[in-house]
Amino acid sequence: MVALRNGKACDADCLSKENIVYCHPALIVHLKLLFSMFYNHGFIPDKFGIGITIPVVKDKLGNINSINNYRPITLSPVISKMFE
Repeated sequence: MVALRNGKACDADCLSKENIVYCHPALIVHLKLLFSMFYNHGFIPDKFGIGITIPVVKDKLGNINSINNYRPITLSPVISKMFE
């Protein structure tokens, strides 16, 4: 299991790990109910699989016009990472 780290970028819903860590305890109860419904019904929303892919430069001194000098970073929804 991969642990979520602090200070990472927000997802498309503008949520980060810190939003979940410092939320009201009632939200955790609702997330637990939501996740148990996913499991019981065998249905996961399509939005859980959507991520934003951002190209990041590998070598800043290299040719920034070359596609080989980039690597993709995908920002996935925090809630779907928790469900995993």
